[in-house]
Amino acid sequence: MSDNPIATWATIGLLGFGLYQCAKPEESAVVSAPAWSSSASYATEDRADEAAEEAVAGTTYADQGRPYGCTEDCSGHDAGYEWAQNNDITDPDDCGGNSQSFEEGCRAYAEAYQVAREEAADEQEPEE
Repeated sequence: MSDNPIATWATIGLLGFGLYQCAKPEESAVVSAPAWSSSASYATEDRADEAAEEAVAGTTYADQGRPYGCTEDCSGHDAGYEWAQNNDITDPDDCGGNSQSFEEGCRAYAEAYQVAREEAADEQEPEE
């Protein structure tokens, strides 16, 4: 090991964090339905999800109007947006990272998805 105690503790900390990440239980993406829900609501939700996916498929950060702006270029925002799109991130709270611009790009995608999903769900609601 290194004679530098800071490097030693940093290495130990990183290893500990890695072990923690590997050991913690994975959150389930499956949401159980309330007893009162019907299968029709699932069909509507599925259609709304499909419509939202179609609405944002192939879009870019620029297509969304660059809601968080850019500094010199939009490479960080573009990367975050593309990452969210490729990883099916649909909740802005699931965005993170070491770069503010990356996180903002991710959030822009998830927010666009949510807007498209809400619009699709509103269109599918039966009129009374």
